[in-house]
Amino acid sequence: RCGITVTRKVGDAVRRNRIKRLVREVFRRNQAQLPAGLDVVWVAKQQAVGLEFVAVEQDFALLCRELARPVRPARSGDNRSGGKRPRGERKPS
Repeated sequence: RCGITVTRKVGDAVRRNRIKRLVREVFRRNQAQLPAGLDVVWVAKQQAVGLEFVAVEQDFALLCRELARPVRPARSGDNRSGGKRPRGERKPS
């Protein structure tokens, strides 16, 4: 599935709708490259206004390659929270 968000900051309705049509078509043509069961949400920024189909398709291909890479398992003891506990929580004894 594909979700597309384009805020009013991007431009008038004509520009926003053009971006949505462009993204929808890129997704339709290339969704087979994505892993099964994956939902994609696009958030268009101001820079998307002047993009051509080929540029959006290249970005989507890059995304697909990134998603296809295997994920490294976390090392045991890998604490990404910075070691801080919520207020009031004590150290285990």
